Amino acid sequence: MEDETTLDEEVDAFLALMAYDPAKERFLTDVMRTQMKAAVHTAFQAGWLQLAFLEIGGQKAAAYLN
Repeated sequence: MEDETTLDEEVDAFLALMAYDPAKERFLTDVMRTQMKAAVHTAFQAGWLQLAFLEIGGQKAAAYLN
């Protein structure tokens, strides 16, 4: 990630993929989503963010966030 203007969109895509797992979907309350977005923005601003997607046929199929 090099462009913070698309960061929220990318985090939303990551969370959507994460929510395919029923247990993780329950975990992803509105409060948790807000906290995760804040943590991702902080990591981005510090230069630590690692966010990547595997795309198949132009669609995000898997993601990595660290």
